[in-house]
Amino acid sequence: MTEINPTSEPKPQASGNGLAVAALTIGIIGSLFGVIPLTFFLAWILGILAVVFGAVGRRRPVGKTMATWGLVLGILSIGLGIVGVVAIDRAVDEFKEDIDDIFDEISEDIEEIE
Repeated sequence: MTEINPTSEPKPQASGNGLAVAALTIGIIGSLFGVIPLTFFLAWILGILAVVFGAVGRRRPVGKTMATWGLVLGILSIGLGIVGVVAIDRAVDEFKEDIDDIFDEISEDIEEIE
């Protein structure tokens, strides 16, 4: 029969880097939102979180590579968010100009009829 020694200490578990995992996961998701139209604002938010988690995660001795990739993907997410906002802004401006052109043509046609 095996006796259990109550004074034995439990084996220490290997500590991970949860912030590195969070940074990498959020960076990947943020990058995906960065390439999906009209979800660029989510890419900004997730990108900022990934940068913060990645920067803090790099200070820990475990998981520095994962934290670095999370940081890089966070920066990429922010960049994709900026590109997306610029693209949407240009598309809206072009649409507005096209609508103005249509109304100008209609008003010219009405003046010709009168």
